[in-house]
Amino acid sequence: MKFAFYISSLFAHASSILLLGFSIPVIAQIPAFNNSPVRTELSQLQVSLQAPQLTTADILKLIAKIEVEQALSLAKFNPQHPGIKHFDTKLQDLYTQINSAQPQPTEDTAKSMISNAAYRKMEDLKIERSQLIKKFRPKHPGIVIIDRKIKQLEELIRRQRV
Repeated sequence: MKFAFYISSLFAHASSILLLGFSIPVIAQIPAFNNSPVRTELSQLQVSLQAPQLTTADILKLIAKIEVEQALSLAKFNPQHPGIKHFDTKLQDLYTQINSAQPQPTEDTAKSMISNAAYRKMEDLKIERSQLIKKFRPKHPGIVIIDRKIKQLEELIRRQRV
């Protein structure tokens, strides 16, 4: 039997437990809850939730994913945009976690994981572009934004060179 948890029910459950003064370690281990608006809202209420225990590999994968997402967002927004600042904050937290992780990964490992994630996303974008170019001219907004994203990913890869 599978159980589905809705964010609102989790929040209600967490709120009722908090009012009673008990801790809520189970909720902190639910993957969908860890990056959810509910977790953010609870932290804004100064409710301390135990952070999930991530392995070094998990942290490196998250860093690579967020670096790629940030590069893609830079194709649309300037570096001062709040969305970009949000990526910076997430990355700073993850780099802090990785610096205290055991075993300590090498800088080359992180850089190669970021580059690999960027290459994979770039290949997807090139496929998408090749499909769009059959229907539209190169100046089409969809193609232009894909070109910008590819350029940002290339820049990210260049910064990760060892």
